[in-house]
Amino acid sequence: MPKTLPLFRDRLFSMLSSSARVVIVHGSRFSGKTTLVRTWLMTDPVPDRLPVFVPSPSRGVTSNEYWGRVLSSVCAYTGTPPPNSGSDNFDTLYSMLMAQHCASVLVLDGIDEVDSVVACIERLLDCGAVSQIIVTTRTARSWPRLVDSCPNGMVISSDALAFTEEELLKFLRVSGVPHGMRVSRWITQRIEGQAALSSSVCQALMDSGLEFSEASPRLARLVDTAVDMLVSNAVSSDPVLEPMLRSILKYAEAATLPVTPESVGFLDILESAGMVESECSNGGSSRKFPGAVRASLVRSSVVLHRSGVMAASTPNRSEILDTPAVRAFEAPVAFTEEHTAAITRAVTLRRGGHCVEAAAICDTVASGTSPVFEESDDAARRSAACSYLQMGITYLLADRPDDSTLMLRRARDAGAGMSVERVAAGTLALIHAVRGATIDAQRWIETERQHLEYPEPVGAQAKTPGLVASALVALDRLAPDEAFGMLVEFGTPQEDEEFWAFALYASGQYALLAGLYADGLQYVESELQSFARLSTGISGQLLLAVRADLNLALGRADVAAGLVGRSADPHTAAVRARICLLTGDFVGAETIVHQYGEDPHCPLRVSMELFVIGAAAACARGRRSEARRHIADAATRSRRTGALRPFTGLPPSMIKEVAGLGIELPVDLKQMAAEFATFRPSRQIVRLTPREREVLDALLSGGSIGTIAESQFVSLNTVKTQLRSLYRKLGVNSRRDAVAVARRVVLV
Repeated sequence: MPKTLPLFRDRLFSMLSSSARVVIVHGSRFSGKTTLVRTWLMTDPVPDRLPVFVPSPSRGVTSNEYWGRVLSSVCAYTGTPPPNSGSDNFDTLYSMLMAQHCASVLVLDGIDEVDSVVACIERLLDCGAVSQIIVTTRTARSWPRLVDSCPNGMVISSDALAFTEEELLKFLRVSGVPHGMRVSRWITQRIEGQAALSSSVCQALMDSGLEFSEASPRLARLVDTAVDMLVSNAVSSDPVLEPMLRSILKYAEAATLPVTPESVGFLDILESAGMVESECSNGGSSRKFPGAVRASLVRSSVVLHRSGVMAASTPNRSEILDTPAVRAFEAPVAFTEEHTAAITRAVTLRRGGHCVEAAAICDTVASGTSPVFEESDDAARRSAACSYLQMGITYLLADRPDDSTLMLRRARDAGAGMSVERVAAGTLALIHAVRGATIDAQRWIETERQHLEYPEPVGAQAKTPGLVASALVALDRLAPDEAFGMLVEFGTPQEDEEFWAFALYASGQYALLAGLYADGLQYVESELQSFARLSTGISGQLLLAVRADLNLALGRADVAAGLVGRSADPHTAAVRARICLLTGDFVGAETIVHQYGEDPHCPLRVSMELFVIGAAAACARGRRSEARRHIADAATRSRRTGALRPFTGLPPSMIKEVAGLGIELPVDLKQMAAEFATFRPSRQIVRLTPREREVLDALLSGGSIGTIAESQFVSLNTVKTQLRSLYRKLGVNSRRDAVAVARRVVLV
């Protein structure tokens, strides 16, 4: 966020420049308090008085240290040498202000960490040592009483700080992001006019290069992503908030914040950190998250582990979390014999290939809150850790990565210092690697390697998730030799090896990158004959996708289409779009891109591949502006995740077109095509009915709708219906395009 905003907030500037003796600017860390007063000071607002700006103090500062810094700031602004300070810096400041002849305006920014600050300000106001004091604060404290007791006291609340629709419209225009009033009104309502959020959204609009005439799902995603990044960065960069992340998310999910004697201390911490607001008018008796911030936290509770900033951050319990407030919110829940029996049934179902049914059983066990493990003995912790681990694996195989991530994190917490901790970390790495979140996966891989060595004889099998994750990360970074080193460590799978499907998937992806298409396909399909249960859940979809891609690389587009043609799973979306692209069905390819590219359930790597394919399909149709948008989306996701392999999914002829779009990419497409060329265009196979074939033959001979109807003894409407069906199958919209496509496809 910029340090200053454009100077158009006259309604607030006039309040700051008023004759009020004290002005309390009160709001959360997202309300733009500091930005407002800094911008106001740039306008030379009080030429007859001397404004002195004192920056926000660091955490842990003492009252005497703070007033020493105020004293230094006053000396710097007035150009007077610092006086010989005694033991009490406030008394020295007080005496200096009383002696000076120039009226001062003290602007005290972010004084929430300073003790007894209200009493000191009252003393300065009572004696007339300063003409005005402006305070920015996140907490309510005793400010209402101070304002009430002071003539012309004023509070600028969070609601007043919020951008109006007109102010946001001006802000967008001044920032070079012109949008209409309808869009400005929608954004204002979406983010509740929060100044910091407004700035973040404005920057996102500038980076996107898009201009919206009205609200749309794409605009909503762009706005929400900008807000989510700002909020998550605020939490992860704060040493007090970051360890409390889990509890913050749980409080955000509640419709109202629970105010109990036990929770007050926790809410005080959130208010001091600027995450919640209190009503300054009533002394802070009620607190709330800013609406847009709460919405972001609720979204983050679902997609937390996909976040580039916080995904690999494990919320370990600290002294701050070891409080009655958090313990009351996270009440211990012991695993009963009934829970253990249910998990055992789930594991049995899972190993039989019934992953969805197994996950449904886990749902009944997972309905409790996250346990507090510090008070549990080793046996209880080990039992809980193993139970959560099995639930996490079940959810993973049932293709529920968010639920799996939550359970695996609980397994790590419960199993701290045990081998379960390493298995959970490796499985978390696998979840991110399968999705294509390469940076996050690498963090978990490094975490796994820091844990205890696996005990024998379970060591080899327990290593599989981490090894597969390492291989997939190496492949995504276009390092096939490194990936091969990981693959050879797999060895021969045991009969009950549940992660072998992921190992086969990684082996197939290695074969694609290394050019070993036939060998890779033969290996995957031979292993599938021995492990038939691998064809269920996420395992089955991943293997379908890699088998289809291997067939496609071998020029067998019809076989590839037979494998995934009826699939609607996001994991197969990229290969389905690639089949359309390589067989000349560019409209079909773009349809799949639009359907799945922005789907939140679509894995990151798949969405990147789809945008690359969409760029090639748009180029083939002469729609270069849409192609640029697609490839820019792919590049953005690549930089965020660290994955480069999605750019290898095009034939060299199409790579040349995409490389010429003028978008800066994280990889040299031409060099990559020379080293990792995998796919070649295939001739499209189109199946027509006898009537459609007759209509097409007539078109190829130059016939018109009238002559076709006359020769076939049917009505004009019947011929038009047959033409529409023919156009749809050929992926065209005109007779000329139908003739052109028909000359380069295989008609059956």
